[in-house]
Amino acid sequence: MQQQPVYDQLPSIDAIIHRSAKVHSNSGDTAPLWTLRSAQPSQKPLNLTNVPAPSMVSSTPITHIVLFKYRPDISWTDFQTHFTSFQSLQTRCLHPSTGKPYMLSMRMGQNNSWEPFSKGMTHGFILEFASQEHLDYYLLQDKVHAEFSRNAKPLIEDSVVVDIKDGLLFGPKPRKPVGQGGGVERYVSLPGYRVGGQH
Repeated sequence: MQQQPVYDQLPSIDAIIHRSAKVHSNSGDTAPLWTLRSAQPSQKPLNLTNVPAPSMVSSTPITHIVLFKYRPDISWTDFQTHFTSFQSLQTRCLHPSTGKPYMLSMRMGQNNSWEPFSKGMTHGFILEFASQEHLDYYLLQDKVHAEFSRNAKPLIEDSVVVDIKDGLLFGPKPRKPVGQGGGVERYVSLPGYRVGGQH
């Protein structure tokens, strides 16, 4: 019977994140992770130093997860108008150079969990974009989304936002686009489109 390998001094989460950040800054390199050794001393250790690091290619789809806690005094009509407007973003938010929708998918619904961990959030929204650049454009420059956000703000008491790339568990967070709160020039580049501006 072959025994399962055991880990030789697993690195801390901080070490993994630091190593991942270093690897990602030198794109294309491989990341030395850690060495596995068999429980049987006669076997040679397994070395995982040539395992490629996860790709940080900008074309990796990204999922934008938004949880809202709506104010309790919202009328049914306001809810219907808000949700209809939110759903329409998938077809109304258009790529600036192609004129076609760039949001890959959208799902939404009321919190339906019986678990007591919702932190008061009443509804969830899951939006998928083809890349970080598309999400940045949606959040920072898309006028249709900006108008929706302005109209939605009075209805929302609290929110939580998480953006994930499927399978990417460690590594550096994406940088906040230059100029957001810093007063310097800011660019969001979509394929075939470049916008600049002062913020």
